[in-house]
Amino acid sequence: MSRELAAQMAVLEGRERMWGETVWAPELAAQARARPVHDWWDAVNAAGPDRRWEVLARLPVDEVALPGWSDAEALPFGATRRWAGGVERVLRGDGWPGWVAGFGEGGWRIDRMELRHRAYTPEETGRPATSRWRVTVHLTHEGRLEAAALDGEVEVEWGEGDRTGLKRVSVGRMTWDRRTGGGPFEVILEDDLSPPVNAHSVDPLLVHDLDGDGHPEVILAGKGWVYRRQDDGTYRGGPLGRAEVGLISAAVLGDFDGDGVVDLLVTRHEGVVLLAGSPGGTFDVPGRLVFPAPRELVYPMVLTCGDVDGDGDLDVFLGQYRVPYEAGSMPTPFHDANDGHPAYLLLNDGTGRLTDGTVAAGLGGKRHRRTYSASLVDLKGNGALDLVVVSDFAGIDVYENDGRGRFTDRTRDWIEAPHAFGMAHVLADFDRGGRLDLLMMGMTSPTVSRLEHLGLWHPEMAVEDRPMRSQMAHGNRLYRAGEGERFWEVSGMLGIADTGWSWGCAALDADNDGLLEVVVMTGLESRDTVEDYESHYWLYDAHMAGSEPDPAAYVYFMGKFGRTRGRGQSYGGYELNRFLAHRGAAGFVEMGHLLGLGWQEDGRHVVATDLDLDGRVDLVTLGFEAWPGSRHRLRILRSRVEGAGSWIGFRFRESREGGSPVGVRVEVHAEGRVAVGTVVTGDGYRSQHPSTLHFGLGSATEVERVVIRWPGSGRRRTTLMAPAMQRYHEVGTPPRGEGVSEAVSGAVSEAQR
Repeated sequence: MSRELAAQMAVLEGRERMWGETVWAPELAAQARARPVHDWWDAVNAAGPDRRWEVLARLPVDEVALPGWSDAEALPFGATRRWAGGVERVLRGDGWPGWVAGFGEGGWRIDRMELRHRAYTPEETGRPATSRWRVTVHLTHEGRLEAAALDGEVEVEWGEGDRTGLKRVSVGRMTWDRRTGGGPFEVILEDDLSPPVNAHSVDPLLVHDLDGDGHPEVILAGKGWVYRRQDDGTYRGGPLGRAEVGLISAAVLGDFDGDGVVDLLVTRHEGVVLLAGSPGGTFDVPGRLVFPAPRELVYPMVLTCGDVDGDGDLDVFLGQYRVPYEAGSMPTPFHDANDGHPAYLLLNDGTGRLTDGTVAAGLGGKRHRRTYSASLVDLKGNGALDLVVVSDFAGIDVYENDGRGRFTDRTRDWIEAPHAFGMAHVLADFDRGGRLDLLMMGMTSPTVSRLEHLGLWHPEMAVEDRPMRSQMAHGNRLYRAGEGERFWEVSGMLGIADTGWSWGCAALDADNDGLLEVVVMTGLESRDTVEDYESHYWLYDAHMAGSEPDPAAYVYFMGKFGRTRGRGQSYGGYELNRFLAHRGAAGFVEMGHLLGLGWQEDGRHVVATDLDLDGRVDLVTLGFEAWPGSRHRLRILRSRVEGAGSWIGFRFRESREGGSPVGVRVEVHAEGRVAVGTVVTGDGYRSQHPSTLHFGLGSATEVERVVIRWPGSGRRRTTLMAPAMQRYHEVGTPPRGEGVSEAVSGAVSEAQR
């Protein structure tokens, strides 16, 4: 290290010490108070299932105030919920260990737990220090096939002066949920995979019917691997074909060369490569470079496709990510960063060859977002594919398409509260209002919650930026489509905002009641300890560097990583994967553990689709864990939900005459309401759903009509009158230029259960 670099390093380290001793002193006191609790959590995790009650009993607390519980209320999927209220009794001395032992002796097992320190109030004369924690505990009683989840807030009163232990723990707003009967999602495949040599991952996760047999295949594009359904309903993995996929980053499936067969479009450092598909669902021809990038593609994160200019072929939007800490740089500003690697709008000439149309299309202004997901989708129902972009250190941007491929930024006009650490998104009709709503996945932050409670601000944070801290750490944002083009943010009132450090997501109607549930994959990097690096970002790292590379900051960050993450500290770790059941006006309720999906693994991808065509939506998930060794775990889960309602579904395929089904919009009219769905790409996190749409219909006994609006130029529309329920309808894409058509259900191919 040069003398100059060493001097710059000393300045950075001196700033960290100064901030820690002054402005951040109360926050560091909160972290010190929490450390024994984190050690105890680590001990519970390390203990085997037979010893966890024993470790739980060793909580260093003087007394515990236990609540009374309300009568049970019904939850979806046959579960029940009780609410804590008041103080029923106080445990002192041996009371806590004895009470805990009763659960173990009664046959309950602790599967996992999560403890998040949300607020801290320092000690004052005559008043002890206090904290508020979010506590979640998952339990299973194998003898009764029963799952239970304890979730809510506890208030902690800390020992005074040098007594740093817990003096009193009191239960606040908390729920006790239970369900019997075992999880309704059956794991039919679980496969641990390694990435190719010199590759980081096996994704993207793509699900598509490649061979036209009606059953989608599961593709791991980064590995060049596909799982095909066997006659007995199991899945077997093998190569995608004879062609080498190579080292890729992003991928999307679609008919890009207009021959009626789905192709695989991938990104490599040199540009975008097209691997032509075959009617048999294999990729046997070497890929061709269809877009030589003007400069090396550094971190392509998403490809989304659709016909943006009405010429009948699939155009492409490519979004890139830029990693924080890269070469000693940091996203700046933290709430509106536009300092990443460039995005591209690529226009198709009909043969699959792509040219850059980004600036001419009006998309140059924010092309340097740190993008995670994006979709070309018709938000207004006028046939033109608009653009939705979700980015880290910014949030959501939306652009209106004039139908000819020219875009106007409408974020301020259309979106209420667009800011978030955007990770992924879902486009679905959550309220059965006849329009697509938007769900953006984000992150919550225990550190931000504590800092907001303490009223602490970094001295270099501009006053006008202060409100952005809590807005960025709000978590998920659900935007409900309102009158006109406006989308209203309603996540807070519906209980969908807080799912931790969230990644991939998918919407599904798991019980066919007409209300869409949401599956969320969570967690960045779980390592040896639950002690988390996250606070370092907010206290120090965000203020140590700007957008440009900084050698001194790079050395500073790498040294800190070695002392923290390199020694087993997690970063966004030990999160619980979530299943948010929809209760209509009552909002969403988290039921992951009760349904067998609440794994405490670092998840990334999820696709929800009906793999076996029985009308119940199945799941495909992919996780990525870095510790103790790198592991990618693929799961295929078959739905066994009982007592589900009525349903109807539609399958679409590519055709030479009609083009691609990407962008098709389906409106189902039943019982005086309209439900909307669309075939879209780029949603979720580095995942793709098949060209199949499933609609739960609840107690409906008939569908009045279905209107299918086809993408591309013209106003192609197909209306199905009184189509049969409880089955999938395979609807052929009408030839380009054909206008309105009507059909009864017998005029289309019906794929029965």
